[in-house]
Amino acid sequence: MNAKKTGVVLLATVMTAIAAQAALFTQDFSSSTNAGDYVDATTPTANQFTVINGGATSIDAGRLKLVNAAGTGGNVQRWVDMAGTPVGAMSFSYDLDLTFSESNNVRLFTGTIGQPNAGNHWMAWGVDATGTDNEWKVSGTSDVFTGPQTMTFFLNDSGVAINYTDPAAGTQLLATNSYDVWVGTTLVADGKTDAFVQTEKNLTAFNFGIQNASACTYYFDNIEVLEIPADPVLIVYQDDFSGAATNLAKTTVPEINLPGFSAASASTGLDGSGRLEATTVTANANYRFRIDTDPLTADTSITEIKYTAVMRTPPTATTEWVMIGFQQININGLLTTSANAGPMVQFNPNGTVILRGGTYSGTTNGNISAAMPGGFSGGDVITAEMTYHVDAGTMDLAINGSTVTNGFALEHEFPVGTLSDPVVWWTQIQLRNQQTAANGGAYIDSFQIETTTPLPVPVLGYAGWAAGWGVDLSNPNGDFDNDGLLNIYEYGLGGNPTNVLDQGTSPVFGTVDVGGTNYFGYVYPQLSDPNSGLSYSLAITTDLVFPNWVTNSGYLVYGTNVTGNALDEVTNITTTVENQKFIRLIIE
Repeated sequence: MNAKKTGVVLLATVMTAIAAQAALFTQDFSSSTNAGDYVDATTPTANQFTVINGGATSIDAGRLKLVNAAGTGGNVQRWVDMAGTPVGAMSFSYDLDLTFSESNNVRLFTGTIGQPNAGNHWMAWGVDATGTDNEWKVSGTSDVFTGPQTMTFFLNDSGVAINYTDPAAGTQLLATNSYDVWVGTTLVADGKTDAFVQTEKNLTAFNFGIQNASACTYYFDNIEVLEIPADPVLIVYQDDFSGAATNLAKTTVPEINLPGFSAASASTGLDGSGRLEATTVTANANYRFRIDTDPLTADTSITEIKYTAVMRTPPTATTEWVMIGFQQININGLLTTSANAGPMVQFNPNGTVILRGGTYSGTTNGNISAAMPGGFSGGDVITAEMTYHVDAGTMDLAINGSTVTNGFALEHEFPVGTLSDPVVWWTQIQLRNQQTAANGGAYIDSFQIETTTPLPVPVLGYAGWAAGWGVDLSNPNGDFDNDGLLNIYEYGLGGNPTNVLDQGTSPVFGTVDVGGTNYFGYVYPQLSDPNSGLSYSLAITTDLVFPNWVTNSGYLVYGTNVTGNALDEVTNITTTVENQKFIRLIIE
């Protein structure tokens, strides 16, 4: 019997969902009671360590137990790259319990995340004894802990700010080249960018390096490393104005120091109760809180920009307004001829709102809506959400969850007479002729800006597989590595199209007993991904000199073994009454 691989191609475009988080490493020490089974120094499996040493090791009640003598160092280490790394951002968590005699501020161990070479860590952290039995803290922090705790690190090497869901189920913003540390639901280190962060290194491996310190028994469990994927919704600024009252805008705006942002203020400040207020009351004055940045709309992938403000609206007795929005350049309250605005919302004391945007000049004041009911009364505390749709150049407004208007067009002209999209450059809050918060004036309780960037549509099927090899495999009927196997067969059999020695998994054949009758069995591998875009079939002939290949006939698909891996196994049977029979696999 002979088998020959050839075929034609049928391309299919398939959509699938994108996984929220990819697990890079997990280990809960439940599969074996032998600590040695979790270690392989050279070729570890996905969830094995390369080294566990430094004392007596065992598996105790489903936890890794390491008894470390005084003055002895050690490691719990994965110093071979984790599958799927490097990544741009990751979370790293594990359960930790420590038992030790009284010691005096001794470093117990240091952890590192980075490349598998000495000193090539992206970041490092430590745990210190406090001097009281079994009490410890994360190095450089003040919160003290005892007993089993879950430690979680969030690391951002992606080049942009990211959002993550914290252990307390909140959403956090993490600047690039920084990390957060949590113990349980307590944030002990926020946005660390200290000397331990080496941004030229990659997030690929990890190590718990035990110091030559006091005797200690360590328990590790539930170690999990997850990739933090790109988030289509990114909080680019947030503040709850909780700083102390200083009669100046908060000097640490934004609370996370994002590249390109700077804050400016004119007669606004914090009242000490978590509110941004006007601090100098002058008739017809604009009290401004401003956040400068590079244009958000310079990123053409951003489709929506939204601000959310919790605020007290101007009281009825006040004759002026509060305005919040995105602008470019503002001089004395008016936009220059060469600038633009949009979108902005003006909140009036009579419960109405006015939407503004577009080009402002000596003759053009952009597009201004008529006053429309906002569903509030003067002095009410409201939540306002304004969404700017970048491509359409329109804005929506919702107050307290109810729609005020959708699709208001900014109709920006620049130069005047030429329609174009507004440039969202900087953000401004104007408290026009307002009293202080204590005297009943309007205030801002919290403010947030977020952008939406749709995740790219994944390229799947043959095209997606071909794109991942970094070479030109655009022709599925080509043979890039000249090994006699077409590119599409390399794909369908799990081969490497750039390596002549790796053709994937070949079909196997032999005699099969089915109900007491001998049949010829032919088992071929098949991609388990239902969205592979491939179909598999057999062609049969009894003569290779004058072949008459018959496809999808003369055999029976006997069954499929679903392996749980990338390739399943499909068994086919055909009769053995012919003197000779030739079978080939068709992948298309």
